[in-house]
Amino acid sequence: MSPLSFTISIYRLLGLPPIRQDHTFIARQITLTKELADALCGLWGTRSSSFSVEVVFGPERFDGNDGAIEVLQRKTGETADLIKVVLSRADDEQFYLDIDDFVSRAKTLNKGKLPECFFLVDSNYYYPDDKVSKSNVSIDKLQSLCLFIENIKGICHYHDVTSTGNSRAILVITDDTNKSLSPKSIELNFSHELLSIANIPDLTLLKELTSTDNLPHKEEKLSTLRVAIWEFLSYAKDGDPTIYYLALNWSDILDKYRASYELYIRGFSFNKFSNEVREYIHNAIKGANDLVSDVVVKTLSVPSLFALWLFVLRNPNFDWIFSLGLCLVVLFGTAIVSFQLESQLYLIGQVRSRTLNSLMRFQRRLTLSNEPLTEKSEIGDLIDGFSSDFDKRLKLIAIRLWFMRCAIWLFVIASVVGTVESGWVYSFSSIPVYFFLIAWGGLAFFILRMIKKKKD
Repeated sequence: MSPLSFTISIYRLLGLPPIRQDHTFIARQITLTKELADALCGLWGTRSSSFSVEVVFGPERFDGNDGAIEVLQRKTGETADLIKVVLSRADDEQFYLDIDDFVSRAKTLNKGKLPECFFLVDSNYYYPDDKVSKSNVSIDKLQSLCLFIENIKGICHYHDVTSTGNSRAILVITDDTNKSLSPKSIELNFSHELLSIANIPDLTLLKELTSTDNLPHKEEKLSTLRVAIWEFLSYAKDGDPTIYYLALNWSDILDKYRASYELYIRGFSFNKFSNEVREYIHNAIKGANDLVSDVVVKTLSVPSLFALWLFVLRNPNFDWIFSLGLCLVVLFGTAIVSFQLESQLYLIGQVRSRTLNSLMRFQRRLTLSNEPLTEKSEIGDLIDGFSSDFDKRLKLIAIRLWFMRCAIWLFVIASVVGTVESGWVYSFSSIPVYFFLIAWGGLAFFILRMIKKKKD
């Protein structure tokens, strides 16, 4: 047990005598019970320099010197003429007459901490061993107010201790141009006024900001709260604001913080959402353009083969069989590229439907959001504008793909006509050959369409 615990036991066993102005209490004509003798000997055994006790039996005086413990134990059951206890005056382990005395003399309160142990005389309460407070002001309230002071120190930029032992927390805020504004200091002295406030400050936000957990937007919340406190302290008069002024107006400060933070969150959500829309728009346009890029090289292969065929036609030693072979190669290449273009046209349709559906989901999210009307209008206009432009862009890409598809077939027609005319050796006209080719091509196209329709 600590010296304070033994002293409290002695005080209670003596019947709670009054505390004198010289920080002593005295009891006269006391029967020395075993419990009292154990408590007195226990205090002597701690060799405490803060507490001292003197026991008087007639001419005999015992103050804890060598042999006093053994003699006192033998006197159990006898009546002591006087028992005098001198209390500690150290910062810790003190007797306090009442809450007012406690607030006046407990210096650790200014640091946002309760003493490790103390005793309130008026309520016969020993902290922390007595689990239930009997004082007129609950220990829970004292602990909450101390935690409030400690957390205020934690969220401020600096903590300063003056030459008189008082402490203060200092806030230094910068404006939009990064210029430091006048610092605001908060006197952290624990006062009777602070203890008298009706509502204990809500510590939820302070505990969150001073915790070691890596919470989302923690720095932004801290900055917003600092600005709210700084602005509120600007209204204080008569010197530096006190922690009482801060606690008294804490609910108003939190309201100001919530309003400012709500504006921040709305701006953050708006920017995040608009960036998300813009990123999707960028990716959609890039995907559509990539569909065209994928077929450019393949499409160029057809006119390249046609150019080679023209070069062969200019050769004085014309080989009709070789010309026919090149024509077939051009035809085969055109068919392959045509199939690729058809696939790209299908993908264009898929991109269009997928993108428009996604934009409709963005619109629904926008309708269900809590954004201000002006911000909703801005993103809504962005979505509507892109939806219209993207639809036009995809239609233009589809038209160009159809144009490319028709163009490469012109090269095939030119190659067929050129091959037939350059190698035709018969006396009759070659027009029936063209009709045969057209009929054959139409029949093949019709058969393919019927097969596709049957599968669908």
